[in-house]
Amino acid sequence: MSRIPDLRARSPRARRTRVIAAGAAAVCLVVAGCANNQPPGADRKTTDGGSVVSVEPGKSVATSPIPKLTVGFSPAYTSLDPTAGKAGSGYYYMGQLSLETLLQLTPDGKLQPGLATSWKQNSPTEYVYNLRQGVKFWDGKDFTADDVVFSLTRDGGESFGKSGFYGSVDKIEARDPHTVVVTLKKPDTSWKYTPALPYAQIYQKAFTEAHKDSFGTPGTLVMGTGPWKVTSFDPNKGAEYTANPTYWGGEPPIKQLNVNFYQTETSLALAMRAGQVDVAPAVSAPDSFASSSGVQVTTRSTCGTSLFSMPTQTAPWNDIHVRLAVAAALDKKELLKATAGADVDTLDTLIAPSLLHNIGDPAAADAALAKIEKHPYDLAKAKEELAKSSKPTGFSGTLTSTNDQGSLRISQAIAAQLKKIGINLEIVPLSTTAYYEVLLGPADKRPPTYITTGGCSPDASWDNFFLGDGGLNVANYHPAEMDQLLVDGKAATDPVKQLQAYTRILEMVATDVPYVPLFHEGATYASKNYEWVNFGDYWTSTSWPMNFKPR
Repeated sequence: MSRIPDLRARSPRARRTRVIAAGAAAVCLVVAGCANNQPPGADRKTTDGGSVVSVEPGKSVATSPIPKLTVGFSPAYTSLDPTAGKAGSGYYYMGQLSLETLLQLTPDGKLQPGLATSWKQNSPTEYVYNLRQGVKFWDGKDFTADDVVFSLTRDGGESFGKSGFYGSVDKIEARDPHTVVVTLKKPDTSWKYTPALPYAQIYQKAFTEAHKDSFGTPGTLVMGTGPWKVTSFDPNKGAEYTANPTYWGGEPPIKQLNVNFYQTETSLALAMRAGQVDVAPAVSAPDSFASSSGVQVTTRSTCGTSLFSMPTQTAPWNDIHVRLAVAAALDKKELLKATAGADVDTLDTLIAPSLLHNIGDPAAADAALAKIEKHPYDLAKAKEELAKSSKPTGFSGTLTSTNDQGSLRISQAIAAQLKKIGINLEIVPLSTTAYYEVLLGPADKRPPTYITTGGCSPDASWDNFFLGDGGLNVANYHPAEMDQLLVDGKAATDPVKQLQAYTRILEMVATDVPYVPLFHEGATYASKNYEWVNFGDYWTSTSWPMNFKPR
């Protein structure tokens, strides 16, 4: 799916875990004759929760050595450079194998030490990070504050495409070799999480400067402090890593870690069936993957969001009655089936409720959410709203999608439902690069689309990029009040005022309907022989193989 590239805190009641054994309620979409591939004794249960184990930073949940582990990804990645851009860079999933961050996130969204042993917010705009001493890069050179300043400055640059996470930063300075100070231009509650996200990976300044034009490429690789040293990288095949014997947390139990790339998720599933892959960390179509691989998959609902976006300043989508008609015509429970198990919950608000729970009092957040207008499925109401619009009998248009099977399948299901009220949309599939060029091109030419966030930060501002000046405001939604609300939400130090700002944002979105929230995104992994402890929203904000243990 079209994702911005994790695990959010939620109560045991709110977190839903769905375990699908191979073939269980699965439709084999791509491999002929695989309907009877369920292994003997396969477990079909749906369970809640999952293993959560507390370990010290830098430590593994595995208690015995794992000589070799093979991980599979589809599609392939073309660079290991964190600033290589959104498309083709392996920084998001693979970066945390070798490059670390100052902080990490626990399964419940709390901050814990990483390359920084402690941190402090001295004022609403000043954060101080005390670095872990004695840490070495793989070449034996010391890790210092200069490396942090260099990396964060480079990570937040324009080429990264994630500069929004650094938009409030005024300066990043080294106070001494073991202390880094970040000064913000204005208060920003979301910044505290940025040093724990994949967008803030740390690498060696001297090595990067010596390889300005080739950093992250197969011939140069990267220089980090992480638990595994990357020894080879081929964008056509994968990458190889070896355990870092001088890792500050102790040599990791996985001694050899291989990453294999596959052209399609089907080929990855078949490789897992053949025993060539131990873990698939990012499965996009769980039902068919389970059926094709014969391996158990685990899906957890996360705080990422999936939405149907409508360009509010382009006719006929600029007509509120058209947008209200669409909101009433979409049967979310039926659409959920088109996700092939990738998502397990429907969603009624732009911001996942669990993120509002993080602001302060969850009960107050729930009370606020209860007052937000909902748009339940009602075909009669949808037709009634369309009749009030400038296109009372319906209209034809396009629905732009990425060309991956997951997005296409859901886009087709959306189009089929809208056809029932006379809105006929032709699906236009595009490569990921072309997709974002269209979505972020001229505002008056932005099409309706199905779009997903792919993961999240624990801060309630995560979905801000769909609003105001956010980089994915594909609905071109710019009410005058919104800009100030977005500022207030991130700047408020009082949880009550912060909740008020985000509640008002949700009220406006529910009234104006630039987006129809569809699903809480799911995160899915597959493995026959390994359990992924602590799997959830924030798995990419950790050295995630540290959470694998034999079943």
